Amino acid sequence: MAAVNNHSKVSLRDYLDAKFAALKVEVETGDKLLEQRIGELEKRIDERTELLLAQNERDKVVLNERLGTMNEFRGQLRDQASTFVTREILDEKLKVQQIIIDRHEAAQNVQEGRISQNRALMAIAAIVLAVMQIAAPVVFYLITKKAVP
Repeated sequence: MAAVNNHSKVSLRDYLDAKFAALKVEVETGDKLLEQRIGELEKRIDERTELLLAQNERDKVVLNERLGTMNEFRGQLRDQASTFVTREILDEKLKVQQIIIDRHEAAQNVQEGRISQNRALMAIAAIVLAVMQIAAPVVFYLITKKAVP
C-alpha cells in the first residue's frame, strides 16, 4: 500500500517565503535583544566611567596633598642641609682644635715638668734640712768641744 499524505500541498516559493519570514523574525528579535544588551552594556560602561572619573578626581586631590607634604619635607631638608658644615670646613676647624689641644697638652706637660722639678727641689731641700737638723747638734758639739780646753 502506498503512503497517504494528508498535508496540503505548498509551493516551494511559499515554503521558502515562510522560512525566510521566520528567519527574518528571529534575526529581528535577535537584533532587538542584541541592541538591548548593547544599550545595557553602554549604560554600565558610562556608569563605570563616571565612577572611575570621580575616583580619579579624589585620587588627584589625595596625591596633590601627598606631593605638597613631600615638597614641604624636601624644603625642610634643604633648609636643614644649608645649616650643615661641609667636610672641608669641618676638617679645617678640627685642625685648629687639634692645634689648640696640642698646645694645651704641651703646656700641661711643661707645667707637670715644673711641678716634678719643684717636688724634687723640695725633697732635696727637706733632705738638706733634715741633715742639717741632725748635723747641727753634732757640729755644735764638735765646735764647743774644741773650744773648751
